[in-house]
Amino acid sequence: MSRLMASWTITGRTVSTPDQPLEGHDETRVPWGQFTSNEEEERRLEQWQSLIDSRLIEWGRNPSVLEDDGVEAPTPHTIANACQLARMMRDDKLPPPTRVVPTVDGGVAFELETGDHLVCLEITPAGTLEYDRYFKSSLQDHMELPAIGHVFGR
Repeated sequence: MSRLMASWTITGRTVSTPDQPLEGHDETRVPWGQFTSNEEEERRLEQWQSLIDSRLIEWGRNPSVLEDDGVEAPTPHTIANACQLARMMRDDKLPPPTRVVPTVDGGVAFELETGDHLVCLEITPAGTLEYDRYFKSSLQDHMELPAIGHVFGR
């Protein structure tokens, strides 16, 4: 039996996200967008803020930490887009991703994983947003959305 999927809309296109708490995060959280107390909501917001401050902004301040790993550091523009995407997902009541990782070519990928499901949102250095959804490691859906500025124009 497959898990239920929640939907999130980016520029009129609906993408699916897992509805269960993500591995590597506080397992006391409830499924996507269904927070039952102020304490749970505060915890979710703190996790997002930590991701933005401790990961994304730190990569922008100190890109050499990524270059030491043989990864091209994201540009300030890519970091700004990643922060904006993170704020959008936070404000849309989504739980923080399982992982946020730099891509080898200077992009930033948000991975949301639960069970057999994986959703990856990648901000590329060229300014596009790529969406991939996997089930049991098999690609189920792929979208490439042009022009990050257009995607984030709320």
